[in-house]
Amino acid sequence: PPRSTLFPYTTLFRSFNIMGEAVANLVDGVVPAGGHTVSWNAANMPTGVYFYRMESGNFSQTRKLLLVK
Repeated sequence: PPRSTLFPYTTLFRSFNIMGEAVANLVDGVVPAGGHTVSWNAANMPTGVYFYRMESGNFSQTRKLLLVK
């Protein structure tokens, strides 16, 4: 039967302000394969548009989010 081998990768998960400046490093290290949850305490951040970026292995994705207080 086919077999899948899952390797842990160094994973980066960061948030950026609209100017492209990193405002929080949420994950920076080796993470095992599987589903995970990341929380961002943005209590000290102003309302506005932010981006978050995840990089792991050969995967990279950036998404926009709107922080409303």
